[in-house]
Amino acid sequence: MPFTNENAPWRAQLDAALEASPASTEYALATSGAGDRRPRVRYVQHQGFSPSGLLLVATTRTSPHFADVTQNHHIELAWNLSPTLTFRIRGRAVVVGERNEFRAAGLMHSYYLPLQAPESGYKYWSDTRERVWRATHPAGEGHGPEEDWEAGPEGVDNAHYGFVLVAIVPRRVEVVDAANGEATTYLQDRMGKWTVVPGAEEMAILERKFEDKLVARL
Repeated sequence: MPFTNENAPWRAQLDAALEASPASTEYALATSGAGDRRPRVRYVQHQGFSPSGLLLVATTRTSPHFADVTQNHHIELAWNLSPTLTFRIRGRAVVVGERNEFRAAGLMHSYYLPLQAPESGYKYWSDTRERVWRATHPAGEGHGPEEDWEAGPEGVDNAHYGFVLVAIVPRRVEVVDAANGEATTYLQDRMGKWTVVPGAEEMAILERKFEDKLVARL
């Protein structure tokens, strides 16, 4: 089964929360470098979802996020959609820059994306990178002709070379609904299937059932 978050059980709740609070597009993203156990947390702006449900963030090659993610793909983020609703997402992240980097790293091959998925080809990332660049660059849509863009190394596109995307692949999602006193955790297995991790109450029930079965066998 290919990776996808489109129909993940937590996505409907997240989408509904975003619709109710469209300005809540900032979350705290924790990253760390290779061999570094000290995570660094920074607030980033959510730039939407890819067709398969990867979370998108924009950054630059000079950002600590860029250095961290290129060395250590493991990330965690906390997204407060309201004063009482928080999504804690743990997963992996990859940096998407130029075409040659994308091909050399084989970035999307290990994330169970089908070959026909838009994210499997660089065109999707090139178009999305351009769209986000135009939406976030200080000069806006009129950011000038190509010769004014930051120049990259020889052999790669000059257009906004230093501007890259970070694609976040969720693997564990905890939804904390303080208003109702509920916390639900979802895990995705290697086949792309999402399952609910039993909470404390559910675990207590399962343990009692297990104990009852043991007693019945005595």
